[in-house]
Amino acid sequence: MAYNEDLGIVAARVMQLDKFDQREWNLAATLIRPEFACPFILKYLLAKPLKTEVVILMEYANAQSVEVIIKNQKYDLPRGAYRALAQQILEGVRVIHSAGLVHKTIKAESIMLHSTRGSIKVKISDFGLTKIDSKDRLELMSMETLFSMAPELLLGSFETTNKVDMWSVGVVLYQLATHEYPIVAEDLQGLKYKIRQKEIERPPQIRDDDLWDLLQQMLEQYPGRRISAEQALMHPYFTSIYAQKEVSVAAKKLAHSFAYQKGDSWIMRFDMDQTSIIPTSELLKFYTTHPEADEKVILLTQKGEQEQIDTQLQQYPDPETMRSSRFEPLQEDIDPNDNSNIKDYNKEKIVPFTLEQLRSTPDFLNGKIINQEQYITSKPIKPLTIHNPRIRVLQDTSYSPFPHFNLNQI
Repeated sequence: MAYNEDLGIVAARVMQLDKFDQREWNLAATLIRPEFACPFILKYLLAKPLKTEVVILMEYANAQSVEVIIKNQKYDLPRGAYRALAQQILEGVRVIHSAGLVHKTIKAESIMLHSTRGSIKVKISDFGLTKIDSKDRLELMSMETLFSMAPELLLGSFETTNKVDMWSVGVVLYQLATHEYPIVAEDLQGLKYKIRQKEIERPPQIRDDDLWDLLQQMLEQYPGRRISAEQALMHPYFTSIYAQKEVSVAAKKLAHSFAYQKGDSWIMRFDMDQTSIIPTSELLKFYTTHPEADEKVILLTQKGEQEQIDTQLQQYPDPETMRSSRFEPLQEDIDPNDNSNIKDYNKEKIVPFTLEQLRSTPDFLNGKIINQEQYITSKPIKPLTIHNPRIRVLQDTSYSPFPHFNLNQI
């Protein structure tokens, strides 16, 4: 982790140069363009190759990855939060595919989470970084990585297309619902054998028929029949009236608290769509501390405002208290396939801010509302010694932006 006066807190990653794919990194620069702007894709800022390593600065995600949810066998996601999480992941993948790119290494640990203003957003990471070599490299990969790979990558039976990402997303969504992989094996050969059986049984945890139908289409053996990200977002699981019914009160309140602003602004349509909002309060049961608390302390420390730290931390609820008092079932225990008592949902009319009104609001002037425009800073990056074990690498590094891309066009 590192800090900069312009960029704020950024994540610093050091990886072996022989595992860094320069060609994929160059292609990833496409996602910086305004037409591919997406809040659900982690932004990569700077990179510097060294003799044997490469140092990468990227957007900071303060709420870990979705593994924090999957590995917690004690708690399940509320149904509304699960649907919103799935929608955000698929929207990020849709944008990647619309840019003509393929991620190829989507798995639970590459789907980061970031909490801001009481709402969590997905941040798809690791795009354009790691080399995917020939079949002989499969034996060197961890079983967890192989469990998320599409059959055509494991078996080499079909041409690799963007449909490999859809299989991987299906695996992650299956994990989020069941805390298990859809297919497991002791070794690579056993995994290939099970893949060839072409059968994934419906687990008892997935009661929603629409969700199971969606997962089946994502975990389709043949890539030509596998659903695309765009098609998945139009699936009844996301578009039926039941999707509105399962939205929590917290998500509705967050949606109505955001002002909609057309054009370029800090607010996006996903902030206004209550079906795609994940309230941080609903995920606190998976954390030991509030995701936003540490970030606030770091910023105050960098500004020399130590006396304010204790006061600021009191603003964040204790996750242990939240687990005991607020995380009883958020929705009534009802059959998700019973639509008999659903009434039409009417959205309240929201008056949008003009850009001038937005800029004059106290929250904007106090820095609580930020413009998410990406840029490259001219000010130095200061490593955080308490968070980064490889300080010397960062201290001796100069950085360059994405190659082959004119940042002045942003």
